[in-house]
Amino acid sequence: MENIFLVFLLIFHGGFSAVTRVHIHVNEKKRWGEAQIYCRQNYNDLSTISSTEENLRLQTMLGAIDNHAWIGMYRNGTVLDQFIWSDGDLKTNFYQWKREQPDGKSKSQHCVEVDGIGWADYGCDEVLPFFYVVFQDIRFLSLKHSYV
Repeated sequence: MENIFLVFLLIFHGGFSAVTRVHIHVNEKKRWGEAQIYCRQNYNDLSTISSTEENLRLQTMLGAIDNHAWIGMYRNGTVLDQFIWSDGDLKTNFYQWKREQPDGKSKSQHCVEVDGIGWADYGCDEVLPFFYVVFQDIRFLSLKHSYV
């Protein structure tokens, strides 16, 4: 009688991990500074947007054009025409300003809101819902299957 043994080996061949940003909409209205504190205490920070795809995801979550929410961009107090991210990321080359924005109509428009059209500078003392960001670790494993 012939015995056949099949040994199935899974050999780790390699893999990688990636960290992706997940944006969450909070439908609770707060001033920009209050929203930032809330996000930093409970999660990470207000949302930072670095691509058209990310921006579209936020706009889709908002739905109607007249719905708007805070994001993590604000006007640097020392250089009035420089907008930076609240998480400290200064390396941005992505902006989605609405036409004629930022306009700085008032001296209090130091914060940035997003709606279905784009971004606008807005008074930081206005109360709006907001987006926060969390980081999700995604791990991909590549397995090599061997049969003996």
